[in-house]
Amino acid sequence: MEHISITELVNKCIEILEPRYQKDSKRLSYYIISEISGIPDHTLLIPDMKLKLDTILARKIIDAAMKHVQDMPLQYITGKAYFMNEEYIVGEGVLIPRKDTELLVEQAYKIIRNGKGTQCIIDFCTGSGCIIISLAKLLDHATVQYKAVATDNSDIAINYAKKNLENLKPGHSIEILQHDLL
Repeated sequence: MEHISITELVNKCIEILEPRYQKDSKRLSYYIISEISGIPDHTLLIPDMKLKLDTILARKIIDAAMKHVQDMPLQYITGKAYFMNEEYIVGEGVLIPRKDTELLVEQAYKIIRNGKGTQCIIDFCTGSGCIIISLAKLLDHATVQYKAVATDNSDIAINYAKKNLENLKPGHSIEILQHDLL
């Protein structure tokens, strides 16, 4: 099996990314290599590191850089996005969780935790499930009773939400329904 050095691979990725991303091309190259290879990015930065990757993995990394140049979001390329300090599985067919949506979750948490009686939480168009799952994880530490339901009419979105629910396991159950309620 043939191998390529990390240095060669970084240079190849920079060459692909630089016309589009200029000064960010090096940072993006390390990020893509780290996410796809599983090698922590700080390890990749060690001078004189003689790491080599097999050419099959290197090809996946080069393909990822090429997809990103063609406007595919890194989250779709790597299959993961970070939201409220958790890693969510994402891909085409669901929106990528945004940092500003975390404010929505925090505000909802403040309102729900001060509610009286059993609270009903419904997440319409749940996508990856990041909002309802993050909210449930926050509410795990509160003393409020609630029922949580997430809905979407997309098979793809429901599958992502179920995978994320299974991986992140909030302490309270969330019912996920495929339905077009809007």
